[in-house]
Amino acid sequence: MVRRKTAKPAMTNQNIAQVLAHIAEILSIQGENPFKIRAYMRASETVQSLSYELSSLKNKREIEGLPGIGEGIVKKIGELLETGRLKFYEDLKKSKYAPLTEFLKIRGMGAKHAKLVYDELGITTIEKLKEAAEKGKLRKRPSLGEKAEQNILRGIEQALKYKERFPLAFVYPRAQGILKGLEKIGEVKEVLLAGSLRRMKETIADVDILVSSGHSIHTVLINCA
Repeated sequence: MVRRKTAKPAMTNQNIAQVLAHIAEILSIQGENPFKIRAYMRASETVQSLSYELSSLKNKREIEGLPGIGEGIVKKIGELLETGRLKFYEDLKKSKYAPLTEFLKIRGMGAKHAKLVYDELGITTIEKLKEAAEKGKLRKRPSLGEKAEQNILRGIEQALKYKERFPLAFVYPRAQGILKGLEKIGEVKEVLLAGSLRRMKETIADVDILVSSGHSIHTVLINCA
C-alpha cells in the first residue's frame, strides 16, 4: 500500500499577520528596540490589508515588493509560506516572557510592567497578578507605586467583567475611528492595532492599540462592552 503525503494547508495572510503581531508583542515585553517592534507590527498590518493571498504568488520574490517590509521580515514571511512555520518564532515562543502577552490585555499594564512583575515577583498569570495587587505587593516596586497598582487592579477587574465578545465586523470600523482620533494628537508618531483585533479574530473582547510617541511605545486597551 502506497501512502500519499498529505498536502500541508497554505499559510493565509491572516495566519502570517498573526505570527508577525505576536512576535512584536513578545519582543516588546523583552524590551527590544522600539523600531524593531514597530517593523513587525507594520508588516503584520501590511500583510493583513493585502487584497490577494501571498500564497498565490508564483514567484515568492514578489514579497520583496511589499511596502514598508524590510529584507529580514521578507525572509521570515517566505519561510512561513514555504514550510508553514518559522524557526525564529518557534524559538521566541520558548522565551520566559512569551506567556506574558496576556498581560497586555489589561488596561494600565504595558510591556515594561509585564516584564517587571515577572522579573521581580515571578508573576506569570492574571490570577497571580490580581492576588499580588490586592495584597499591595506591586506598590512596593519603585517603578510602579500605589497609583499604578490601583490602575492595574481596576484593569484586571474590567478584563474579567467584560468577557463578552463582539463580531469583528462590529468592532473593526469603530477601532479605525479611534485610530484616526489618536493620529490627530501632536505627540503621537504612530498608532497600530494589536491583540485579537490585529489578528482579525472572528470575535473581539477589547481593542488593543499600540501608540508610539517616538522613543517609547504605550498600549491602549479599550473594552468593547
